[in-house]
Amino acid sequence: ETEDQGNKEAYQLLKTLVSMSPNVKIKLDGFTDTYGTRAVNDRISYLRAYNLHNLLVSKGVRMENITMVAHGESKPIGRCAYEYPCPIEDRQKNRRVEVRLTPRYMEGK
Repeated sequence: ETEDQGNKEAYQLLKTLVSMSPNVKIKLDGFTDTYGTRAVNDRISYLRAYNLHNLLVSKGVRMENITMVAHGESKPIGRCAYEYPCPIEDRQKNRRVEVRLTPRYMEGK
């Protein structure tokens, strides 16, 4: 499975979940690896989340149902959490957007 194929499948799943419950709250958490300056990585992680935000809005998701947080390089996963420099395959895993869905009735819980 290629990365593009995985992204398409993830998008289709997200689209299906949102269409089943149009009032769901969506939180987009953007991340990046540790290479580059903190300011640049913060911007990149923001843009990752913002690009998915725009895609979802263009597909009919209500803008007020989406929140975004840019984490930059602050929450590494894989070997990047404890090894520097970390292998390229682990750096790639940190270039991500995590999506959290919460039904409106669960807000604040």
